[in-house]
Amino acid sequence: MARNLLISLDKKYPAFSKGQKKIADYVKENPDEAAFLTAAKLSEKTGVSESTVVRFAVAMGYKGFPEFQDALSDMLRDKLSLKEQLNDSTGLGNKQLYASVMASDMSLISNTISATEPALFEAAVDMLTRARRIYVLGIRQESALAAHLAFYLNLMFFDVRLISSSYMGELFEQLINIDENDVLVGISFPRYSVRVLRALEFASTKKAGIITLTDDANSPVGMYSSVNLPARSRTHSILQSMTAPFCLINALVVAISIKKGDALLDSLKELEDIWQDYQVYGPDNLDAFDDEPF
Repeated sequence: MARNLLISLDKKYPAFSKGQKKIADYVKENPDEAAFLTAAKLSEKTGVSESTVVRFAVAMGYKGFPEFQDALSDMLRDKLSLKEQLNDSTGLGNKQLYASVMASDMSLISNTISATEPALFEAAVDMLTRARRIYVLGIRQESALAAHLAFYLNLMFFDVRLISSSYMGELFEQLINIDENDVLVGISFPRYSVRVLRALEFASTKKAGIITLTDDANSPVGMYSSVNLPARSRTHSILQSMTAPFCLINALVVAISIKKGDALLDSLKELEDIWQDYQVYGPDNLDAFDDEPF
């Protein structure tokens, strides 16, 4: 639908209200800017109410403005080659560039909040809290997200396994013992990794719980998941922004830590004592160290 967005816009244009036509005109003339604007900002740019912006998105056939904005972003991403995206970015002044990128990330976070269903989020927290073992998988650019999540889950659970693989066989070797008592968290954003898809498929045959973090409710990785948590992502030049997925992971970690309560506090206190006994972290004042190495 994203690729046909402008065609659909032209077809529906005659039936739009006066305010909706203002929005349509702005989107057609400034698609690259409109893709980064919140509903409030777009209403400000076009001189219409925010509710008119939302009704415009619905009139276009989307569930709401975030979904329309994602379709517009996808259209632009499909339209530009990697080289064209890079040239488009480097033509901006530094001040305009950093402000544009950070404003875009703020919009992605806002849209992720809107897209997150509280019941599904709570279901993911419950699944992770009850799991015997937790497996976390992310390939290539998603490996940083996977490592971030696994690091904090390791502080709260006894058996967390960060899956790493350079080939398909190695991935299955690490998942061979997964079963219905375990949970696999699969993280995949466009371009979707075939290795992640195959891993999710394998885990589903073993009846494991599956949580997916991806860009859309209709993402192919969602077909295998018990709980699918969408987080908005967008391409800036050669970079695919993962700010919103990181924020969603942070929210999961905080929610789990609160759910575990006093049991987690006891574990963290023990860990703090170990860090101190083994001098894992040095004091703020470096002069406090002895002359002799430890």
